[in-house]
Parts: sequence; structure tokens; C-alpha cells
Amino acid sequence: MKRIALGGATQAVLNIAAFGPTYDSGFLGDDGPVFRRGPLLARMLLSDGNGMALGRNLIVIENSGIDPEVRFHEYTHYLQQGELGFGEFYGRIMREYIQSHREFGDWARTYSTPGHLEYQSTVIENFYRDYFIRRPR
Repeated sequence: MKRIALGGATQAVLNIAAFGPTYDSGFLGDDGPVFRRGPLLARMLLSDGNGMALGRNLIVIENSGIDPEVRFHEYTHYLQQGELGFGEFYGRIMREYIQSHREFGDWARTYSTPGHLEYQSTVIENFYRDYFIRRPR
């Protein structure tokens, strides 16, 4: 019993160290996404309002509060990983970043290139923002 408890505690500490503390475990329970604030390294690499999806750990850098648009974007990546598989998702993401850099000299063009995974997430993020957040009343 002690080994099980020690193993669980070790896993929790490693998750916090690697991905940052949890601030929302989502609505799907143990098998769903876990929103995290990101460890110090992620906070240094990403600016406020950015994020990354690593498996079910959705890291959203929020220095000024909850950003539902970025959360929705990263949640879409979580769904894409479920559909494509972890390895295929990250392989495709990397290929698309490299392709955008080669074709346009700008890796960020993957966000505006139809068919790319970042583009798909951005379209859904924008739909969410335009129709649910900023919708005129």
C-alpha cells in the first residue's frame, strides 16, 4: 500500500514539475483534458495568451486571468490528438511548421494555411470567440 501511495505522489509531483499546476480538470473526469498553468520553462518560452497541448495536459499561459479562446484552441488540439494519435499529431504539426517556414519564411503561417492542424484549431477558436464571447447582444 505504501508503494502505491508513493508512486501516486511521485507521479503527481512529476506532472506538476513538467506541466505546471492544474487549475481545471475539465468536464470529462479522469480521462479528459487537464488545464495547467505551465512550469517555469513554458512561461519563459510562451507569452501570455499562448498555450500548448501535450497529451491530455493543456498548458495555457494566463498571467492576466482565464483566456477561454486559447483554452478552446488547445482543447481542439486535444481532440486532434485523440483522432490522429499522439505520434502522428506531433509529427504532422512539426511537418506543417517546417513546411510553412520553407514556403513562406515564417513558421507562424501554419495558423493561416488551410488544412494545417493549427489552422483548424484557429478556425474553431475564432468561431468560439466571435459567436460566444464577443457576440453582440
